[in-house]
Amino acid sequence: MLGLRLALGAIALMAVLTASMGGLAIIDFEGSEEKPTLELTLGGAGAYWEAVANGARAAAARRGVQLSVLEGVDPAGRATISIVGAGESASCGGGELLSPHLFHVGMANYSAGRICAHYAVKHAAVGSKIIMLVDAAANSASAARLQGFRDTLRYYEGDGQSQRSRQLEVIAGDPADQEIYDLAAAQHADAALVIDFTGGSEEALQNAFHGSARGLQPQLVTFDQSAASLAAIETGKIAAVMTHDPYLCGYQAVDRLVVCHRGDLLGQPAAGRGCIYVPGQLVERGTLAEFRSSLKVAAAE
Repeated sequence: MLGLRLALGAIALMAVLTASMGGLAIIDFEGSEEKPTLELTLGGAGAYWEAVANGARAAAARRGVQLSVLEGVDPAGRATISIVGAGESASCGGGELLSPHLFHVGMANYSAGRICAHYAVKHAAVGSKIIMLVDAAANSASAARLQGFRDTLRYYEGDGQSQRSRQLEVIAGDPADQEIYDLAAAQHADAALVIDFTGGSEEALQNAFHGSARGLQPQLVTFDQSAASLAAIETGKIAAVMTHDPYLCGYQAVDRLVVCHRGDLLGQPAAGRGCIYVPGQLVERGTLAEFRSSLKVAAAE
C-alpha cells in the first residue's frame, strides 16, 4: 500500500514538474523569438500607396517587428518589402510578380476579368465591339484577366450565336509603348468599350482614344490604379478603374513575409512563384467617393 502511494506521489510530482517546465519553455520560446527589421519601398505616391504603407505598418505592429518606409519609389510601380540582412523579400500592389521575391500580394486576376465582363454586359450593347488590350509578355497577369472575362461573357451570351454576342477584338503588345494604344485606336474606331487589361498608363489610353476628332468615343476601363486614373473618372475620360484594397495588400505582404522568415525552408514558396490574391473591385463614378473615403480611413489608421 505504501509502495502504491509512493508511486502515485512520484507520478503526480513528475506531472507538476513537466507542466512547470513546459510553461517555462513556452515563455522562453516567446521571449527569444526573432524580431527582424523590415524595409518598405513604395511603388508610387498618393493615397493608394499611403494605404499600402499603413497596412504594412499594422502588420509589423501585430508581429512585433520594426518597419522602415524608405524614400523613393520602385520604378516597376509596385511596393517591395525586404528583411534586412536576410535576403528575403516580397512585392505587393501594382506591377507583376518578379523574381527574386518570395511572393507577390496582388489582385485576383481571373476574378477581376469576370468583374469586367459583368460591366461589359451592362454597358456594351449586344452586337457592339469590345476592344481588349493585353500584355504580349509570357505569363502576364492580363492573360488571366482576359480568360476570366471571356469565360464570364460566354455564360451571359449562352450559345454564342451572332445575334446574341458582342464582337471581341484582342490586341497584344507592350503596355510601356504607346504603339499598342495607337494601333487599337486606328484600327477599331467603332469600338463601344475598350478594356486595358495590361495595367498600363491611363494617360496613354486616353491619348489614343480621346485624342482623335472622331465622333464616337468608347468607354475606357483601365487597371491603372493611380490617382490620375481616379481623377479621370471624375472628368468622364475614364469610365472605370479596376483596383483592389491597398491596405490589405500591404498588411498581407508584411504578415506573410515575417511568417516565412520565422519558419523553415519547407514553408517558403519558390522564389518568384508565390501569390497571395486579394479581391478586385471596379470603381466607377458612382462608387468613387466611397473608394476614396476607404483610402482616407486606411491612411488615418
